[in-house]
Amino acid sequence: MILEFLLAHAPYSAQLQDLAQEYGADRDRFEKESSFCILCGLCVRYCAEVKKKNAVGYVDCGARREIRFIPEIAATECIHCKECFEICPTSYLQAAFVLTESLAFPKDSSPTALMK
Repeated sequence: MILEFLLAHAPYSAQLQDLAQEYGADRDRFEKESSFCILCGLCVRYCAEVKKKNAVGYVDCGARREIRFIPEIAATECIHCKECFEICPTSYLQAAFVLTESLAFPKDSSPTALMK
């Protein structure tokens, strides 16, 4: 049941699809969610415990809980790191980072654009 719930949040995750096939989980048991983040917390722990930067964290609680980049920290720390992208089983972080970058640095003032 846990795999089925996780698949509702990240239906295109290759790792979750493999596990669902291995354990016979029903991919269509729960209604699909649009977040694609399964709230595993791997990115939060990696950034806090390994990198010691705390650029990714939990926002809100309960059903509204989300993982987000902290723009003030991510602007300087994440631009060259992005190691958490590989840890994320759903690729949610890449989309979240692009969104954070575009909101924090509109137009061509982003650190990525400034490095060109």
